[in-house]
Amino acid sequence: MNELNLKLKTLIKLDLFFIIAGLFEVLCFVILTHNLYIMIIGLITVIPAYLAMKESNLKWNYFVGIIALVKYNPIGLALILFLLGDLNMNFAESIMYLSIGLILLLAISSFILGIILIVKTAKYFRLQNK
Repeated sequence: MNELNLKLKTLIKLDLFFIIAGLFEVLCFVILTHNLYIMIIGLITVIPAYLAMKESNLKWNYFVGIIALVKYNPIGLALILFLLGDLNMNFAESIMYLSIGLILLLAISSFILGIILIVKTAKYFRLQNK
């Protein structure tokens, strides 16, 4: 039972990462593009991760992990960075490159942690069924 609680705490910490990452996406993309509709990209990550924080709704973790993999696969990431690099922004170039670098760091960590989230959720349910 103690191992089950440790795995649950790990899943909740991973969900917190995806909530913070989604809010950071909302902040960055809205500030960089001045378009509120792009806020949907971050909210697709935040809402399921928030729902998955309850033990009864842990199956939402599969959706959060799959969305992270779909959103930040190498082709999707190249498209996002190409679009952000092509925008006419009123910021200085160094701030633009810094924000694109932070988004790239967030994307790589979200991709890796998305895989870890799916694996840990599967292990949690396998352990829970024993």
